[in-house]
Amino acid sequence: MRQKTMKCCALLLAAAMTLAGCGGGTGTGTGTGDSSSGASAGAGGSGQTAQTEVNKNAVWKSEPLKIDVEYDMEEMHGGLAFVNDTLYLFGEHMIDEGDSFTQEAVMIRCKTDGSGAERTVLDTPPQGSWYGYYSVGDDGSVYAVKTAYPEDMYAEEAGNGAPMDDGAPMTEVTDGEVVFEEAPGGEGEAETAEDPVITDGDVEIPAEAAGGPGITDEIYGSGAMERYFIVKFDSAGQKVYETEIEHDGKGGEMDWFSVSGMKYANGKLVISDNTGVSVYNAEDGTRLKTVLESDSYPSLNLAKGGDVYVSYWDEDGQVLLPVDTEAVKAGGKITMPGSMMMFDTGNMPAGIDSDFLIMDSTGVNSWNVGDDSAVQILSYIDSDLDIDYFDALVQVSATEMVGICNMPDEGRVISRFTKTEPADVKERVTLSLACNYLGRDLRKAVVHFNQTNTEYRIAVHDYSKYSTEESWDEGYKRLNNDIISGNSPDIMALDSGRYVRIYQSKGLLEPLDSYMENDPEISANEYMDSVLDVYRYQGDLCLLTPAFLMRTYAVKASDAAQITEWSLETLQRMAEERGIEYTKLFGDWPMSSDNMLNTALVFDSKNYFDWDNHRVKFDSKEFIDLLNFAKKFPAEVDFSSAMNEDTSGYFRTGQALVAQAFFGGFSDFRQLKYGTFGEDVAFVGFPREGGTGGSSVMAITQFAMSSESKNKDACWQFLRSFLTDEYQQSVIDDMGYAFPVSKKHLEQLAKKAMERQSYTDENGETVYVDESYFINGAEITLPPLSQEDIDQVMELFDTVDSAYEYDETLMNMVQEETAPFFKGQKTAEECAKILQSKAQIYIDENS
Repeated sequence: MRQKTMKCCALLLAAAMTLAGCGGGTGTGTGTGDSSSGASAGAGGSGQTAQTEVNKNAVWKSEPLKIDVEYDMEEMHGGLAFVNDTLYLFGEHMIDEGDSFTQEAVMIRCKTDGSGAERTVLDTPPQGSWYGYYSVGDDGSVYAVKTAYPEDMYAEEAGNGAPMDDGAPMTEVTDGEVVFEEAPGGEGEAETAEDPVITDGDVEIPAEAAGGPGITDEIYGSGAMERYFIVKFDSAGQKVYETEIEHDGKGGEMDWFSVSGMKYANGKLVISDNTGVSVYNAEDGTRLKTVLESDSYPSLNLAKGGDVYVSYWDEDGQVLLPVDTEAVKAGGKITMPGSMMMFDTGNMPAGIDSDFLIMDSTGVNSWNVGDDSAVQILSYIDSDLDIDYFDALVQVSATEMVGICNMPDEGRVISRFTKTEPADVKERVTLSLACNYLGRDLRKAVVHFNQTNTEYRIAVHDYSKYSTEESWDEGYKRLNNDIISGNSPDIMALDSGRYVRIYQSKGLLEPLDSYMENDPEISANEYMDSVLDVYRYQGDLCLLTPAFLMRTYAVKASDAAQITEWSLETLQRMAEERGIEYTKLFGDWPMSSDNMLNTALVFDSKNYFDWDNHRVKFDSKEFIDLLNFAKKFPAEVDFSSAMNEDTSGYFRTGQALVAQAFFGGFSDFRQLKYGTFGEDVAFVGFPREGGTGGSSVMAITQFAMSSESKNKDACWQFLRSFLTDEYQQSVIDDMGYAFPVSKKHLEQLAKKAMERQSYTDENGETVYVDESYFINGAEITLPPLSQEDIDQVMELFDTVDSAYEYDETLMNMVQEETAPFFKGQKTAEECAKILQSKAQIYIDENS
């Protein structure tokens, strides 16, 4: 599985990453910039920073909901409901019976403040059965879907391998082991394979699928092992009926039947499954009509007023389909506006003053069907709430909500949210922070700053909200326009290489060297200067890179010993002498001509785009050679075929020569040396002029301060948090896919990589775990790294000399102007001359 994941990563030519860091620390260091602390109301225009204000109408307080009954929050995954002034919480409590276990279906009812709580066990089904998709009727009746597997599947050796995820289809059964695969397009997302079909409800059901004797053979014989039942409980928690959900034999390509959701609406039950959406009679659980045929696992959302809307994706984008439960039919399809692209449209609770509540990474919003955009009603940042996401949320009133949310430091909790009156929101000087997606770590850092700073607070402007399906890049463009036009935010979380060099060249970013030097804590630490230095502009450090990835190229050490000058000519000669096909030259990275050229330019951008000296180098012999080299690759590559081809042994057998080494951790080197090559390797970088290959750094996120900010010292108090020990340790503990820029933490990570991984079992014994790698289907155990291995990687860090960056405008220009060469319409020299002229104008205009 890891090999498949790595191959997917290799095939993607992603040049920018939008992940952001987190951190803490309060520090006392000061910079040399202006430290004016005047009012920060949104001033725009030349010489002033446009501030993003706190949304006082979206500030809420949160407190844990204290429910005075015994329960385990981690077991309450059945959902949340609010009906007739009563809050309902559902889940399953596991009862361990030694060689087997059962799961009690549990219901907790209480007031919205947690008072008057009572816990009811609805049912204790046999092992292999469990409940999910709870829904509450108008009279307090409870409806649920019971999933049942054959009890004999849970023999003693299966033990704790029983399924726990509601509705997860079983895909493989081995001796004593049950393996599950997540259903495609689960709750909250759908992958449309075919266009859905709205039906009139006249669906023919095979006789044996109506619950008769033949159902076991019909379903189990075709590979679907689970059975589903609608179960109704009265308001006292007593079972009223249990009716098997009918299966019409349309199980899709995999030939299984899987329920994915249920909602009670106006006296009916609406159920979604892998064949579509159907309406059922709530009185006895029998199916009335199928209103949508689709194998895309559509999601169900209950709107204000009790109407159900089906959400899914089709050729028009995100769409909604209203279900008329009274007439038992589907209404007309509603295409959602492009502005909703970043919202979770598969999980939209009913609103009080709007049809739906809809969540994104910044908070909770209200939205009415037909509106062009949503309105934020709860801001995580402005409320100082570090919330990853909501599992469930109900709106009790315009000023009260209850939700099950996940918080990084607290885990899964149920909380009560009460709205703060705008007049009660404390005034502080506002610092604006711009990003193009508010990730978990960045949000955590902002919330920590706002909670601990009494004079300043940060307000976030997430530009990703402007992106649409028609223009996914719109957020980047708007952020760029604001910065270039003089309306720059105080702080920026930037994607690697995207417009960054332009900002530096125009003097829009504040140099940070003096801030680091004058900060006692930061100046006392040692950082990877080689990594930080690749982002300098004319000697100034304007970008903080708290965590990074490495990218280089590697060959067998025995091959490297024969290389005196690592150039394109050398690479071509070696390939031809060994009869290596160009499509296999880089192993599992099949490249077309365009791919090869783009990779070379992005990998070694500094060699062609010289922002420090405001010139480009497309008129060089090196670029002409690169064009001719790239033309040796095919015009097109079938990536789908490449993904299905086992290329794992290419480097061991000599079918491939140069491996792209993408390092997010020391374990990646272990796989490269002991897995991919199976022998010593050498880092050679991408071949270039001068005969010494280049290696590059890819920043996870770059942080910058606006040179126009009026509160620079306050900005530094936030930026410095990403260099503190607390954050650098979190790169190791939490991020798990990047290197910390702190030397001592990098050394700590290296030491850990030399240790054999282990854990302590229930008997207190140490159990060692070895990482394995598959070569041509054979499993190979990878040893811990040696000190020699670590030294080799550390040397790579010290010798890196360029940044892995992507300037979309320049790259589009390259692609456009070199296309005639690859089509045989112009010579390499002719294309290079035109490209040199156009690219130089671009550099001049943006310097």
